[in-house]
Amino acid sequence: MRPSEKLKEDILKSARSSNPDRCVDQNFAFLPEEPRAMLRELFQQRFAADPETAAEWLGTLATIFLQDYDETPLTLEDWQAVRDIVSLGAEVMDLDLLSYVMNLVMEHKAL
Repeated sequence: MRPSEKLKEDILKSARSSNPDRCVDQNFAFLPEEPRAMLRELFQQRFAADPETAAEWLGTLATIFLQDYDETPLTLEDWQAVRDIVSLGAEVMDLDLLSYVMNLVMEHKAL
């Protein structure tokens, strides 16, 4: 099992059994605080509406941030959120990660 697949499974389990804040902080500790805070806020909004799809969405974002995007379709709005999350941490984020994510954002026409 690839690390991104394992993390995606862990997120699905965590989101079902704990609160949304803890799920993001626990699984995205590798992101700087500002982008993680934005991700936490977006996840909370989605979780309030539909916990299952919110967990799946967060799992998909995990594959992106682990540089192993699983090709799960995202909306243009989702890609714009990814762009905004990365932009918040661009100054301190690993250059390889930043480049990988922004290339995906560009491919999905969310710039």
